Amino acid sequence: MSDSTYTSAIDMRYLASESSGIATKTEQLFIVQEQERKRIASELHDGIGQTLSMLKFGLEDTRRLLAENSIDDAEVLLQLLDNKLDDAINEVRQITMDLRPSILDDLGILATISWLLREFQQIYQTIKVEKWIGLQEADIPHILKTPIYRIIQEAVHNIAKHAQTTRMSIHLDRYNDTIELVIKDYGCGFDTRQAEARNDSLQGYGLTSMRDRALLTGGNCQIDSQPGQGTLIQVRWPLHTPLPIRASTTPPVKQYLPG
Repeated sequence: MSDSTYTSAIDMRYLASESSGIATKTEQLFIVQEQERKRIASELHDGIGQTLSMLKFGLEDTRRLLAENSIDDAEVLLQLLDNKLDDAINEVRQITMDLRPSILDDLGILATISWLLREFQQIYQTIKVEKWIGLQEADIPHILKTPIYRIIQEAVHNIAKHAQTTRMSIHLDRYNDTIELVIKDYGCGFDTRQAEARNDSLQGYGLTSMRDRALLTGGNCQIDSQPGQGTLIQVRWPLHTPLPIRASTTPPVKQYLPG
């Protein structure tokens, strides 16, 4: 075999490998999008959809009461409908914030993480939240800001729902050419091998979604857990262009939110 033929064979294998990798990522992206669509459709149907149906029937009842000249009853019903409309507006706002909070575009990922954890702490006051930020806004590529937010959002939701813990920590840092996100809880944990064997369990805990979000943006997500030992989530994104080593004049921001 000539050198040129050998080189061409290597190039073809490389292109085939690259094409296979692109196809895999495309398939994973499609799966993530479909899961997201199902979740949004369920929230719209179960929440805002039912509220709008209730408002429609309530307006029909109000029209009937007005036709019967039952003004007082109509006013009472209209007040109830007005309260329901406020609930619907708040629900739409919450769905919008869950999808992509405007603060992410307005103030950046670091401020959004702080906001998310404050919201979490207000609801789950028995869970102590430790936050450690060892990098600056400019250190994080724009393409990583949304997946970082969504992975943290999914993780804290899982912790609140499944971990049975009173303590959790979130570390976001930069090590020259790598951005690392570490999320740790000290709760009940689970058997990762059994979860791996039952893929539906991974999806139920949102672990598949976190892994796919990391992979689709060039990162890697490792999840370690054992029953009674809590859960550790480590996500690393290698940067294509290493950031300059910065002599920090201020220490990383470490915060303990009141629990």
